[in-house]
Amino acid sequence: MDLDRQLERLTPMVAESAYDRLTRYRFAQRYVEGKSVALVSCQDAGHGDQLLVETSESVVRMPDPSQDLGTVVYPTSDVPEKAVNLPEPPCADDPFDVVVAFEAVEYLEYPEALIREAKRVLKRDGLLIISAPDKQAYYNERNYTDPAHKTKMYVAEFRKMLERHFARVLVYRQGAAAGDLIHRDSGDLSAIAVESAAFVSDKPRFSLEPPTSHFVIAVCSDVEIPDVEDERAYLLLDRDRWLLDECNDYREDIRLLRDEIGQMQDTEVQAFRDALRMHRHELTHLKTQLERLEHSEAEMERLRARNSNLEGYVRSIERSRTWRALVIYRSLRLKLNALLRI
Repeated sequence: MDLDRQLERLTPMVAESAYDRLTRYRFAQRYVEGKSVALVSCQDAGHGDQLLVETSESVVRMPDPSQDLGTVVYPTSDVPEKAVNLPEPPCADDPFDVVVAFEAVEYLEYPEALIREAKRVLKRDGLLIISAPDKQAYYNERNYTDPAHKTKMYVAEFRKMLERHFARVLVYRQGAAAGDLIHRDSGDLSAIAVESAAFVSDKPRFSLEPPTSHFVIAVCSDVEIPDVEDERAYLLLDRDRWLLDECNDYREDIRLLRDEIGQMQDTEVQAFRDALRMHRHELTHLKTQLERLEHSEAEMERLRARNSNLEGYVRSIERSRTWRALVIYRSLRLKLNALLRI
C-alpha cells in the first residue's frame, strides 16, 4: 500500500474548493446585473448565491434534493429556494434572463437534458453560464475519482454539446494559481502585470501561459453575447493566506498521522508476533499432550491384552483335572484352619 498516496486522499481540499466556487460566481456576476437568475446546482453554493443577489434583480436557487449536500458550511441566505429533480426544473417557459448551472453537469447521467431544460426556461435573448470539470486535467492528470460524478467530458466534448443547442458559445478555463505579489502601497490592483513561471529547473521559465485548468466555464446564448465591463482574465487573491496556512497545517497533520500510523503498525506487528509465539507454544503443548494420550492408549491396550491372557490362563487352570481333584483338599484345609482358630 502506498501510504503517502492514501494520506493525500485523506487531506480535505476545503480552501481550494471554496476559492474555485467563489471565483466562478464572481465571474458570473459580470452577466447578471439587473436580471432574473435561476441558480441550478447539485452542491451547496456557499456564498455564491449571495454574490449573484448583489447585482441581479432576482435569484431563485434550485438544488437537487436527491444529492446529499451534508452540512452547509456557509450561512444560509434569503434567496428563494425551489427543490427540483434535475434535469427537469418545474418552471414555465422563458421566465429567466440567466441560468447559472455550476457543479451540476458532472452529477447528472444525461447532462444534455439539463441544457435543453435550461434553454426552455430562458428568454429568447437569455444566457446560460455553466461549468464542468475538465476530464483531461481534473480526472486523468490528477488521478481523481468521485463515485458521485456520473459524467466526465473533455473540453471539446463539452463545447460540442453546448453548440448543439446554442448559436454562440464562449468557453473559459479555470485553474487554481499560487504565487507572490508586489504592489504599490496604495493597494490599487486594478492594473496588474501577470506572468507564469515553471519552477522545474535551476533557471525558471517565464511566460504568459495560464496554469493547468481543472474546470471549464461556458457562456451560451442564441443572440450576440452582451459585452461586459471587463473581459480580462479574473484573478482571486488569497488575501489572508488561508490556503497556504491551511496546507501547512495539513502537512503537519499528515506528518503526525503518518507517525501515529507507523506506531500503530509497529504495535500491531508486535502483537501479531506475540500471538504467533503463543500459538506455536500452545501447538507444541497440544502435540505433547496428544503424544502422551496416544502412549497411554497403547499402554492401556497392552494391559488389557495381558489381563485377558491372565484371565484365560486362570480359566484353563480351573477347568483342569488337578484343580478339580484338589477341591476336597481345599475344603478340608479350610475346616482345619477354622478349628485351629478356636
